[in-house]
Amino acid sequence: MTPYFSLILPCYNVEKYVACCVQSILKQDFADYEIILVDDGSTDGTPALCDALAAEHGCIRVIHKENGGLSSARSAGMTAARGQYVWFIDSDDWIEDGALRVLHQACEADAPDVVKFDYYRVEEKKVAVRCAAAPGLYSGEPLEQLRRLAFCAAGRYVLSACMHVYRRALLEARALRFVPEKEVGSEDYLFTLQLLLHVQSIRVLDTPLYDYERRNGSLSQTYKADLVQRYVNLRNRLRTYYRDQGAEERYDALVERFFLWHLVIGTCITAEYDVPCDGKTRDAARKKVYALLSLKETQQACRRADRKDLGWKKTILLLSVRLRLEPVFYHVYAKKA
Repeated sequence: MTPYFSLILPCYNVEKYVACCVQSILKQDFADYEIILVDDGSTDGTPALCDALAAEHGCIRVIHKENGGLSSARSAGMTAARGQYVWFIDSDDWIEDGALRVLHQACEADAPDVVKFDYYRVEEKKVAVRCAAAPGLYSGEPLEQLRRLAFCAAGRYVLSACMHVYRRALLEARALRFVPEKEVGSEDYLFTLQLLLHVQSIRVLDTPLYDYERRNGSLSQTYKADLVQRYVNLRNRLRTYYRDQGAEERYDALVERFFLWHLVIGTCITAEYDVPCDGKTRDAARKKVYALLSLKETQQACRRADRKDLGWKKTILLLSVRLRLEPVFYHVYAKKA
């Protein structure tokens, strides 16, 4: 019998967390689902714990594989999934009570390709993080505006795969899989922006259904020196994908806008100023920012990026990118002692 949801939980050395995540699913008031635990070559007690959970609960299956990273684990889960809709859940997070019932109602009401929802960021306290898009069903021209929002305001749109459920038939029809973070900087960014090209409808909910706990030293908290090159790879992959799909003319300027504002300026430049590490001095950080502004891909994006509704502040910053005026960015983004 085909389950309604396939819940895919990549597991790597999460023996302290995975039982809590699984329990948040098992106590749901909607029971038509399967849980796929993908043990990604864990070296702690995770494999045995996954097997024990599967032995106790018939809705749980376990895949044991060699370590290949989050993208590899998610893709292995996708291959094994049987549900109508797929939800990727990180095994050190958890879901809200009633989440599956809410998602089932949304899927049954409109049969959308994707359901998108809000989440809670859990640190010292629990804070709701809201998508900038208004709740409702998006198709046709409104869907096109939603796509634009994803490119132009990626941080407020929230591109994380965990904050969506996907129609499995669409994923299979497009043969989309996650590319390793080590290659593109963020597997979620690439996957979500590729998939957006193909969806016919998205239901946006204004309900937080997912709990993401920020932990010091987690992958998403660590800025790495090679992130710039990985983001260049992401940009190049996106441009190539949209070109191969015959959509270059419609979306290339938006891809460049996403690369310039969200990845280069919003992530890399701000991180260079804010995260001096390994003895890096402020002067060294400023030189690195100048190098980022001078990067061939940054200058190309500056010329090609969509400029609609930038406002005067971003217009000045855009000119500053073109002229490589690092002091402007230092004034705007560096935290002064």
